[in-house]
Amino acid sequence: MWGHLNNKKNTYSMLQYNIDLNGKTILVTGAAGFIGSNLVKRLLNDFEPIKVIGIDSITDYYDVRLKQERLKEVEGLSKDWTFIKGNIADKALIEQVFSENRRNRQTLWGEYTEANPKLLLNGT
Repeated sequence: MWGHLNNKKNTYSMLQYNIDLNGKTILVTGAAGFIGSNLVKRLLNDFEPIKVIGIDSITDYYDVRLKQERLKEVEGLSKDWTFIKGNIADKALIEQVFSENRRNRQTLWGEYTEANPKLLLNGT
């Protein structure tokens, strides 16, 4: 069979995960963007328990209202989620986030450039 039954939610999923994120703290950069926000929702819905920290600078490269709406959708899930408005180039901010969340962490980096948006997954 191609998919599997998720017994926690009694839903059918086409994905089979080869990583165990249960009990982990996940940092998702670009969390207000299309890919980042959907990744956050997927993580919060598919893994329990899990803590997700999202960071995004909320630039006006495209409509900021879309990004704010995506963040409201994530907030509406009422899960263990923290959003930080900031830039991943801010070394002090990133060091603070990592020092406050030392245990059980995975990092999912969403890289952004105006000419070539892409997603880089780095499990560290």
